[in-house]
Amino acid sequence: MQQASNLTKEQQYQKVLRYRWIVYGILVLCYFFVFLHRMAVGVIKTELIDEFAMTPVGFATLGSMYFYAYALMQIPTGILADTLGARITVTVGSVITALGSILFGLAPGVGLAYAGRLLVGLGVSVTFISVTKIQTMWFKEKEFGTMTGLTSLIGNAGGIVAQTPLALLVAAFTWRTTFVGFGIISLIIALLCIIFVRNKPQDMNLPSIAEIEGREEVSVTQEKVSVKEGLKGVLSNRRVIAPFLFLMLYSAVFLTFAGTWGVSYVRDVYGLQTIEASQYMLYMMLAQAAANISIGVVSDKIKSRKKPLIVLGALGSAAWIAITIGGKLPLPLFAVLLVVFSFSITCLAMAWSIGKEVCNPRYSGMAVSVVNTGGFVGAAVGPAVFGALLKEGSGISMYQSAMIFLAALCLAGYISSLFAKETHCRNIYYDDVKNRE
Repeated sequence: MQQASNLTKEQQYQKVLRYRWIVYGILVLCYFFVFLHRMAVGVIKTELIDEFAMTPVGFATLGSMYFYAYALMQIPTGILADTLGARITVTVGSVITALGSILFGLAPGVGLAYAGRLLVGLGVSVTFISVTKIQTMWFKEKEFGTMTGLTSLIGNAGGIVAQTPLALLVAAFTWRTTFVGFGIISLIIALLCIIFVRNKPQDMNLPSIAEIEGREEVSVTQEKVSVKEGLKGVLSNRRVIAPFLFLMLYSAVFLTFAGTWGVSYVRDVYGLQTIEASQYMLYMMLAQAAANISIGVVSDKIKSRKKPLIVLGALGSAAWIAITIGGKLPLPLFAVLLVVFSFSITCLAMAWSIGKEVCNPRYSGMAVSVVNTGGFVGAAVGPAVFGALLKEGSGISMYQSAMIFLAALCLAGYISSLFAKETHCRNIYYDDVKNRE
């Protein structure tokens, strides 16, 4: 490989713009498996309950172990991304994910299954924040919304594989063999990460993205990062509250249904088999995948975070409330409403962009991590509360109270989104500083 010092400035710029896709590609491959693990337990519910003699609450707790670990790790992950950098953080995280997945696949009892699921959540929890940090270091400011959408699209591809394709995979190889295989793949990703990923272009003696863009903050990434100052700045910023809340509430609704209870709901209410029922979760993931890439592009194009957030939030909330009020709807109508809800609820992706753009860019990892904590608090608590609200019996009646609970969360999420700050797709932190001076 030609040394950076022997290249002209223009050649160095082009090398940055090419090599960033290798860095991003490895990390986003890791993010694919984040979603696969996140959504997988809903498909293998019957196998897990039969294997470990679990109650509905016990199953919900198993599913939530991933989210508890993920939520607890978000702020530490932001600190790690801003200090150690994405390369080491994701490498170690992938190794932990591999150990957890293999332990889960080999677990002889429910205790070790819980431990394996917890380790998986711990390992994958570092990936998304690290990806956003890489986006900040390797991509232009105007590309952030688009890249976040692309990241979510690829992540959702993992969620798609975790529905009907996973059900078929489990039927062919058993769930235990499948999860051991996922663990081996995570070890390979860790190796790729340590070999090829670099935290920023300067680590390869290449110019920074800020320099390529001609921004004034060229030297900001060279300054020492203060964890105390960063956390204090992010946690005291009132503009972080709204994205934290609507991400928490919307995530609770989507992940509770699509990731844990949706297959059971469709199977119990409509009398379908597991593989058939998982297809409806597949529709949800496909709809969200299609929306993820488009919402980032549209947001960057119209230079607005709040407009797509408000419009899509209203549409998604209306679709979910219609599902709740409608009870046992005709299957085609139920499927359409699930697709509308899943497509629209992708507006939650605006939380990460807004959180990053209202905080000091030096601490972008911490800013996104604080906001992201909300999403996984919701994802951890939602399935457990849903399971606790299930009633004895069969059909739609056993799910009525639990579905009303999710509808209430969806409405509360929309209300909180109304208070989000419009950033017009750029960091407004320094504008606020100047206004205060």
